[in-house]
Amino acid sequence: MLITRYEFLSIIALPLGVGFTLQGGVGTATPVAPDPVSARVLDVSFADDVAPILDASCIKCHGGLPDGESILEAGLDLRTYESVMKGSEFGSVVEASNVDDSLIFLMIEEGDMPEEADPLSPDDIETIKTWIAEGAKNN
Repeated sequence: MLITRYEFLSIIALPLGVGFTLQGGVGTATPVAPDPVSARVLDVSFADDVAPILDASCIKCHGGLPDGESILEAGLDLRTYESVMKGSEFGSVVEASNVDDSLIFLMIEEGDMPEEADPLSPDDIETIKTWIAEGAKNN
């Protein structure tokens, strides 16, 4: 059986093309640089980034001082880093480095909190999420 020049080239070229494709093409492969945004740590600060969000949206029910008396719904005081980390009468609300088990984040993300105020902005929610994911540091 005689094969045509076209058939011969396709028999030779197909395996070569597959080989080049699997190897990334002819020549040396250029390494792909990591995405600088996903590779960097944002280092969210509790004092500079998280506390102002809590002060603006949460303190009214979790640490406010109307008429000199403290309001601590569910025993949760969000005025200081230490009191945030202490948690509420139900236990911890922040699990450092574990966003999925941090009650404060889950309630904010679901829109359950703040209960008597506007929901937090997507940027504020992301700030709290990042702070927890980075270890919920007192910085």
